Amino acid sequence: MGSYQPTTYSIYIFRKRIINNQFYNLAFKHIRFNVSIWMSILKKICASF
Repeated sequence: MGSYQPTTYSIYIFRKRIINNQFYNLAFKHIRFNVSIWMSILKKICASF
């Protein structure tokens, strides 16, 4: 019982860490996507002038 408790806790932390990593990956992809859109818009604006 004493050895069972820490393993479930470590699995919980590991799961939590994976979920956080997935969230950060999505956030970074979203930011990168937005930056590429903004860069293309800025290029179009610069080209029009």
